[in-house]
Amino acid sequence: MNITKLNRRLEKHFGGAVSARLDEDRILLSGHLATWAEVIEACSMAATKYSRIHVVNDIRCDEVGEQPMRCPSLRDSALEGQHPDVLIIGGGISGASIAGAFQVESGYPAGGKGGRPCIAGQRPQ
Repeated sequence: MNITKLNRRLEKHFGGAVSARLDEDRILLSGHLATWAEVIEACSMAATKYSRIHVVNDIRCDEVGEQPMRCPSLRDSALEGQHPDVLIIGGGISGASIAGAFQVESGYPAGGKGGRPCIAGQRPQ
């Protein structure tokens, strides 16, 4: 969709509260709307089915307000003082497979047999 045409549609529908600009192959929507339903409507106007251009929503919404950042309460010191070459977080079975392949390819013993312990993907010091 043409960015000028999109801005005309947004102007007509939201009275200038939302605008769009093209930023590095993506459409950036910015402005201020009262309800979340209006934000969804504005984003839907910008999104085109089968398009390779992404829509980035930077519209502020009164209904939702600013959401505080949630920080995890869990504290873990398992890697304190360690210096891993590779650290895979949340990789699941694929991450475990990659870490195992990394160990074999690097020539480091798995599980510490014949050498120091090796955490998945970490070279011993």
